[in-house]
Amino acid sequence: MPRLSTLHTGTVSIAAENLYTLSVDRQEHKTLILMQLLIPQVNTKDFPLTSQLLKIYLPSIFRSTCYNEDNIPFDKEVARTEVGHLFEHILLEYLCILQLENGMDEATYEGVTDWNWIVEPLGTFHITIHVKASELDILQQALERTVTLMNVILTGDETMKAELPIPALTTRH
Repeated sequence: MPRLSTLHTGTVSIAAENLYTLSVDRQEHKTLILMQLLIPQVNTKDFPLTSQLLKIYLPSIFRSTCYNEDNIPFDKEVARTEVGHLFEHILLEYLCILQLENGMDEATYEGVTDWNWIVEPLGTFHITIHVKASELDILQQALERTVTLMNVILTGDETMKAELPIPALTTRH
């Protein structure tokens, strides 16, 4: 798995396989992530293996709740959603999984992804994840897993798949 710089209060920059950059700004009660794609594709419709790979490596994501303008459930939304929105959902799911693996009875996280390609370059996403400062270790692990899975999805290169645990836990957020 890619090893990210240790997170702390402040900003950490991450470059992922010439696919995207992440600027992670860890604050007291939330984490702000600026994701900038380095590829022209911004939607999962351009990555036809997305659902198949998620079913293998992160099947619980299909039970997550997605609040969107059209009230489309995530298991449908995933086929035609923006890459930054997918990143948000994968990160939320890994946060839940890690909390459950650490003995919690339940785990719930919230996030929001915004973009405005009239004002900012195409492929720029602002992702807000509500996670407590006391959960930095879990956030670090969740980000590492998210980056790995996103790289597999965006490249179709499953040589990284050995780095991805296949969870058997039920989560919700």
